[in-house]
Amino acid sequence: MNSPAFERVAAWDNLLMAFRRAARGKRGARSAAAFEYRVADRLLTLHDELVHGRYQPGPYVHFHIHEPKLRKISASPFRDRVVHHALCQVIEPRFEHLFIADSYANRVGKGTHRAVDRLQTFSQKYRYVLRADVVQHFAALDHAVLRATLAKVIPEHDVMHLVNIIITSGIGVLDDTYTMKWYPGDDPEGVTERLIEGLPGSAGILPAGSRRSQDLPPARAASAPKRNERSVTPSGR
Repeated sequence: MNSPAFERVAAWDNLLMAFRRAARGKRGARSAAAFEYRVADRLLTLHDELVHGRYQPGPYVHFHIHEPKLRKISASPFRDRVVHHALCQVIEPRFEHLFIADSYANRVGKGTHRAVDRLQTFSQKYRYVLRADVVQHFAALDHAVLRATLAKVIPEHDVMHLVNIIITSGIGVLDDTYTMKWYPGDDPEGVTERLIEGLPGSAGILPAGSRRSQDLPPARAASAPKRNERSVTPSGR
């Protein structure tokens, strides 16, 4: 028997709204147009696959863009993006209140223009700004830690199972873009197990080499401290 939350994910009205959001601005695209042809049948098929545990994501579509540097984009098939929207429409409110006020991407009522307005306000109060980015952030995400973090907000087993299916579908997609670097003494499996099981001393810790060194450019990663120099790295650093 599915949980009420999962029933909302797979509900007809939710799937129809998810289709409309996925198709917004893309009605002329071949994938969106192909799905819209007999859209009712396709949504009913998705509903049936979801409620009976048969849903499986399709293969990614890969292409490259230059904005401003060369970047590989791996896009899910359109029908999978419909499922993503259907899922997010149910779980997004749970995460919304966890975000800081000054997070503007992909949030209702936020966006680029409000971010620029906020930046102008800050520019009148502060003389300096630090522009920072995490190198290969998505490719370097530890899926076990990601799952453990999401499970704290998504207690429903069936909803979390759908999340796991989506996460698993992306394994290996960026292997040709990013190579994980491990250093002597790293113990990612041991720390991950402590995180998932909630064992003493597990709060806020990640493997030092496996996370800290992933966030450095290659030239600096080579000189990253070994585990005997720094046992753990706070997750907020």
